[in-house]
Amino acid sequence: MSSVVTSNSILTSGDIIKCEITSNRDEGKKMDISAGIVMFNYYESILDSTVRFTITVMDTGQGEEGNTAISGLQLNGFEKVELVFEDNQDNKLKFEGDNAMWIAEIRNVSSHTERATYTLDLVSKEFLANELCGTEVYARYDGEISESVGNILSEFLKSQKEYEGDTTKNKYNFMGQGKKPIKLMTEVARLSVSEEASESAGYFFYENYDGFRFKAIDVLFKQEPLKSFVYNSSTSLPEGYDAKILEYNSKGTINVKKNLLTGTYGSKMETYNPFTDIFDTAAKVVENVAQEVLGGKDLPLMSEEFIRDYGLESRRFFRRLDIGELPDGDVDEQVERATDENISAKDVFMQSAMRYNKLFTVVVTIKIPGDLSLRIGELIKIDLPSQTTEKTERPDKELSGTYMISDVCHHLSSDSCLTKMRLVRDSFGRN
Repeated sequence: MSSVVTSNSILTSGDIIKCEITSNRDEGKKMDISAGIVMFNYYESILDSTVRFTITVMDTGQGEEGNTAISGLQLNGFEKVELVFEDNQDNKLKFEGDNAMWIAEIRNVSSHTERATYTLDLVSKEFLANELCGTEVYARYDGEISESVGNILSEFLKSQKEYEGDTTKNKYNFMGQGKKPIKLMTEVARLSVSEEASESAGYFFYENYDGFRFKAIDVLFKQEPLKSFVYNSSTSLPEGYDAKILEYNSKGTINVKKNLLTGTYGSKMETYNPFTDIFDTAAKVVENVAQEVLGGKDLPLMSEEFIRDYGLESRRFFRRLDIGELPDGDVDEQVERATDENISAKDVFMQSAMRYNKLFTVVVTIKIPGDLSLRIGELIKIDLPSQTTEKTERPDKELSGTYMISDVCHHLSSDSCLTKMRLVRDSFGRN
């Protein structure tokens, strides 16, 4: 399902106040290319570890000698870029100082007599640092997982940005084993269980404008929705909404085979205990309805006839228990804990896999007038029209409601400022 509405009056352009590049070869030499930007996109994604920019420039020579930035600054990547931009609602984003971006790629270069056109891909400092051998993690970390993530971020990536992590109720001792910091932090996110979760697990590690976040999926959906948006055929904005949806596309389809393969309706876990040499074929079973509904009301359900005749579980997990792995404490304490599990397999692996897979059951993409206040990981409410022959428009009962922002792109051009978002949740129904 997709629909489009346009109105020139609400597509007012934003303002790119600053886009200043500092040369690596000529120390202190800078050039502001904001006047030549013809396409400007800023991206955040809950599935990406850092924020990004893609900027296309028509450079007519803004340097001291009429040189383009490529020739005047001798660009070759790894240049620092400071940006300041705003929408038409006085929301301003500043990427300066420790929050500045860095050139990761220069592409689509086309030179003419009087100008040069090129595209710059900008990434966070931590994204580039992550690829260097000097940031490989060999250290050992014990205890509360969100604290370990914060320490990795500051000790190895040397990030000065704000970090916010949800406390985990489970503890985990692990070695870095030479892994890249971002890979390691993403891996332990899958092993994390929130204090507020029931039969559920799984965190996201991501960056938005406010800094780095290590957030539990269940906790994210306990936030209050930040704003509300509506799609309708009226030219005016109804009371109670922050803006109109200009365009939307929904992927609220159910793929039964995919749900079966991913264990959406129910999963089981089998474990092997290397200390007792016991293989447990019935260690744990989790049904779909045991996990809290996020965003909507109705989870995908299996037919009772199939449950009666064949059972509910469609995916089997196997785990060799981490018995006696990296116990903490002195020698006596380590010996005492030699038969303890490092991380509870029954509480983590199957539950996090189910939660991640279910979260993208309903996906809606919307486009609204530019709003730089929106961040990934936040909740919003949307009302989409139902398909009916009635003259009075009513919200669709299945697709409308609360969603989490998983991806956002803020687009600025000479004549418009737009925000496009991908919204997700695990269930249907307007709550």
